[in-house]
Amino acid sequence: MADGDFNPNASDAELCETAQAAIFHNVFVMLDRDRSNYADEADVVAALECWYGAHEKASRALARVSADGHVDAPKFRKLIEATLASAAPADETAKHVVTVQLLLAIVKDFEKRSNARGEYQLASSAREVYAEIQRAETQRSLFVLSRRQQAEREKLTKQQSVEASDFNSAWKKRMSEFGKLSSRAIEEMRTKHENAVEEFMATHRPALVEHCERHCKDRDTLDSMKVLRQLAAAREFAVADRYLKYVDSCAEKDHAAALAKAEVRAHTRAQGRKTRRLRFLLSPH
Repeated sequence: MADGDFNPNASDAELCETAQAAIFHNVFVMLDRDRSNYADEADVVAALECWYGAHEKASRALARVSADGHVDAPKFRKLIEATLASAAPADETAKHVVTVQLLLAIVKDFEKRSNARGEYQLASSAREVYAEIQRAETQRSLFVLSRRQQAEREKLTKQQSVEASDFNSAWKKRMSEFGKLSSRAIEEMRTKHENAVEEFMATHRPALVEHCERHCKDRDTLDSMKVLRQLAAAREFAVADRYLKYVDSCAEKDHAAALAKAEVRAHTRAQGRKTRRLRFLLSPH
């Protein structure tokens, strides 16, 4: 039986049953020397002696199955199975191995007795049966072993796939948590930076505004203030009072311009401070 003849969906017990059916058939054909569909009684007793070790026990075992000593193929198998019933293990595969070992011993004994009788053709046939049983059993064992190894590989592959899936899930979860932590850290840094800029602006803005108001007056404002002083000196208070409104409007314009300049300078300084801070953080220490 070649590897391709085995049913891949059959269980180990079913494979053993198929193999035993073929082996029992070949051994019975060997024992049916006259092709009467009955095994020779002497050969059956000799076969049982391979197990019992004594002629009397073998004869009694045969009598329990066939009182007249006629043993056909079904009875022969029933006789062997009954002989092994009390000693064979419960596991089907192990039981099959014990059965095959007994049948091989029967074939080997048949070959020995045939040679002793000078029936060399029968001895040669027995050797062929023995070799065929060994070959078939080797192929069956290799098939079962290969199938078990394949099942173990598939199980391992599935387990590795599950582990990889679990690892990917855990990795995604950790990366998601890392992303959240990173976003939180970035947000905290942004808030901290904005607060620092606001603090910097609040600290330096008054001094910058004062500086800009002192040094950034418009030409019209300076001229109007000079005219106002001249009117006050000439005691033309009515005219000076009316002119004061113009001076105030010029001063308001200067104040707004000073605020704008101070804001620009404060942002420029804050940006420079930020740039220096980033360079410090990125520079090797």
